[in-house]
Amino acid sequence: MGRESRLSVGKRGLDVIIILDTSASIGPMSLELAKNFTKIIVKIFGVSASADGGGNGTRFAFITFDHTASLVFNLNDPTLRSVDAVIQKINQIKNTGGGTSLIAAIDMAARDVYLRLIRKDVNRGGADTNRAVFILTDAEETVQRDTNRLKRRIHNLKDVGQFEVFALVVGRNFDRQILRAIASEPHHEHVFFMDDFKDLQKIVDTIAGRNIDFGECGKPGKANVQQDTGEAVKGTWPWIGWIGARGKLCGGALLCDQFFITAARCVSEVNERTTKLVSYQAHEISVSLGIIKLFDQDNEEQRTYPVKVIRHPTYTGIPDKYGIQNNDVAILDLGEINKTRASLNSLIKPICFPYRKLLNFSASLLKDLKGLEHNDAKGFTAGWGLMPEKHRQTPWNALNQNRRSIQSDRECELMYPSLDTDRVFCVGNIQTETETCRGDVGGVYMAELPYMGRYTALGISLRSYDCSKERHFSVFLNLHHPDITGWMESVLGRCNRLGSVEEEEKEAERERKELERQVAEKAAKEKEASETKKPKQQKAT
Repeated sequence: MGRESRLSVGKRGLDVIIILDTSASIGPMSLELAKNFTKIIVKIFGVSASADGGGNGTRFAFITFDHTASLVFNLNDPTLRSVDAVIQKINQIKNTGGGTSLIAAIDMAARDVYLRLIRKDVNRGGADTNRAVFILTDAEETVQRDTNRLKRRIHNLKDVGQFEVFALVVGRNFDRQILRAIASEPHHEHVFFMDDFKDLQKIVDTIAGRNIDFGECGKPGKANVQQDTGEAVKGTWPWIGWIGARGKLCGGALLCDQFFITAARCVSEVNERTTKLVSYQAHEISVSLGIIKLFDQDNEEQRTYPVKVIRHPTYTGIPDKYGIQNNDVAILDLGEINKTRASLNSLIKPICFPYRKLLNFSASLLKDLKGLEHNDAKGFTAGWGLMPEKHRQTPWNALNQNRRSIQSDRECELMYPSLDTDRVFCVGNIQTETETCRGDVGGVYMAELPYMGRYTALGISLRSYDCSKERHFSVFLNLHHPDITGWMESVLGRCNRLGSVEEEEKEAERERKELERQVAEKAAKEKEASETKKPKQQKAT
């Protein structure tokens, strides 16, 4: 467990409970797949040669379930004190058929393994003992479909027993409600889907903390982000960073290891004498990532300097009557890998940007959020209260997160008449808010994409008004506007990605072939049309 949220033997050992679905809904092939996964886990962590774990060894308990649960072996079984012995026992497990009662299996794990064995074991009951539960099922509860009851049962393991709970889904009949109820947070690190053998090693590597791809966008940290407004937990928002430029302080977010997004006015200014827009030099700007306390020294902070500042081409720096500047967005190019870029890790990861295949999902999300009740907030802002104005307020030391609503275009226009709600949107609650609602200028409004467990940046903060007054909404640049997405695609390329590098390369190849097919098809049609016209022309002659 620990800071990386990964399993390890630790100072006082590792106790693992494996819960395996053998009901009728799990076919023979899926069962073999699940058994192979458990055998890989046993090989990785080993098995203690003594029944009490030897103080710091690894012990396994195994439970199977259909409409009832069966304890195949417990942690202290004296006959299973080697990897080979445990694997041989796993090989004997067969499909049992019948219904599916995950509640019965979880009850048995809490009662017969945790309460009767672990909790009474003075040698293994300390806080240093690491504990994990692996639940392998198709998440199709057929005996008792009671998600609330399931949550209460799993509470005994996750909160009382301090187990880290992993859910591995075999097959395609899974119930998302059940998965969310049983797995630890964050779900993208604790819920996995297995289709075939090639997925096994990748899942095991992720669980064991090996070869992790931190470049996949929008994955929040281990902390439960569904908490309300207040001081953020370190690692919750791993893309949030801040910049300093000629005395200005602003927020922003990492889009991939190469690019950082912020407001254009944070990295440029209008010359008062010539009224020309002047971009700051790259070496005048610093980007800080991986921190939560602004004024405290943090060994995990990474500070870098961009090699290039890329402003939106139509940004002029001239504000409207509300102080909003059109297309106020800039990208900082952080340069080469292993030289000037930050190194991605569990505290520094990118947020998703709404372009390419995410664009329609993200745009639909924004539309839905605008249609919610006034104070039904689904998204967040986070920041230190940074802003580029000369007479700014002192920022807060701690990163504060705020659960804030997106207002409808009508509500936004009532507060700010003639505001272009195609290009910007309003964020804030109807009632007064806490002062931390200001967030950072240049910071992002972020919301979770439905069914994806990923966070996307819906907008960039352009201006925050007085939070102590009703309806004083903040104004955000709409990142879905074609003027933004078209430009961003030319800058980002494929660096902001949902999947692995290999998956992105395969998708790019598919897109290239499809484009070639369309071009060839168009050329063939034009040639056919040209051939059809020739006889008519000759007859006329």
